[in-house]
Amino acid sequence: MRRSAKAIARSAVLALGGAASAAAGSLQSDDVVLVCFGCSGVNTSSVEVYRPSTGARVFGSQGGTPDCWEGATALPVGFATARKWPAGVNLFDDAGQQTSTFPTPQVTTPGEIAVFSDGTLAVVDLSGDIEVYSPLGHHLYGIAHPSVVKPWGVHVDTSDVLWVADRVTSQPTTGAIARFDKSGTLLGSFPLPIECDELVAAPDGTVWALSPFDGATYHFTATGTLLSSFPVFGPGKLAYGLAILSDGTLVFAAGAEPRLELRDPTGAVLGQIPLAPTCATPHRLDVVRVPQWLDVGSGIAGVAGAPHLDASGSLTAGAVTQLDLSLAAPNAPCALVVGAQRIDAPLFGGVIVPSPDVLLQPLSTGPGGTWTFAGVWPAGIPAGTKLWFQAWIPDAASPQGYAASQGLEATTP
Repeated sequence: MRRSAKAIARSAVLALGGAASAAAGSLQSDDVVLVCFGCSGVNTSSVEVYRPSTGARVFGSQGGTPDCWEGATALPVGFATARKWPAGVNLFDDAGQQTSTFPTPQVTTPGEIAVFSDGTLAVVDLSGDIEVYSPLGHHLYGIAHPSVVKPWGVHVDTSDVLWVADRVTSQPTTGAIARFDKSGTLLGSFPLPIECDELVAAPDGTVWALSPFDGATYHFTATGTLLSSFPVFGPGKLAYGLAILSDGTLVFAAGAEPRLELRDPTGAVLGQIPLAPTCATPHRLDVVRVPQWLDVGSGIAGVAGAPHLDASGSLTAGAVTQLDLSLAAPNAPCALVVGAQRIDAPLFGGVIVPSPDVLLQPLSTGPGGTWTFAGVWPAGIPAGTKLWFQAWIPDAASPQGYAASQGLEATTP
């Protein structure tokens, strides 16, 4: 029998020493976000989301500002696309509905798009640089270097390193790969014996590069030593999409092939996912990385400022999970609220983020205004399950007598 969301919330709290929702249409870790390219004066571009674990199509984007979407990237919530006409970025929720859009006037010819861990967006300008924007569309800065002439593909790895595929370089080769930190400082680069449109960094620090015209992929160390290569779609078949799942599986898309292809790092075919008729021209790929813990804000300041709730742990069965409260009133009683839904309801001049399905109390801070709460994450909680956590503390320095931490959203992988 399937457990209720509230029962799952209680199970998680009990495991931590002492409900979750998993919407069928929402994004999950390792979902593939795929641009279906179109440029016809009306918006024939779209985004399709597929789930490699089941081979299912999860959903497609609904509408969106035209036209010619060149790239897509998965966000902490939803996804973003970079468009050519007019140059800009479209933002979507995790059900495929466009929620907002903003122009990118600093970008002459938009290309790929990638996202840093804080939600900052990097948009490729095929004329020679990468422009960086806040999630609200404010232009922050540009990233440029003499060694990069025509950037094409971009990827942000788990360390917030920006990898750039340079299609044409000043070197006597046909391409290059460069690495930048988030501020735009060059960390390294190396020439390529191929023209590279798309690349993705692996968890081990190596990088995979896709050549669009010879239909092959190449595996390099971070300093450019070729480790291996293998053909994917064959000569004469354009290869435009490359992504990597958390287990190292490579995902490929070809511009004229109505399928995604899954391969292991040796090139062996693991499976294929047929695409819906609505995606006649598969283009760029990205893989969803749902953060296990997401800060959703809404704290109330007290004597030491707004209390802060930190969390660690992979949220997998048997893994140690820990919550740490700081900046709270010293030697004060407090409660941890855990909910199966995010309600954002007004309370004591602030906002209570979780539905109050489980109230864990009494807890108490120490002399430094901190406490730690830890345990082992239970088995049997489905992937994509969400829980919300928030700490509340009586505090005379708060306007209505209570301080609260920001909310934390936990999503099981």
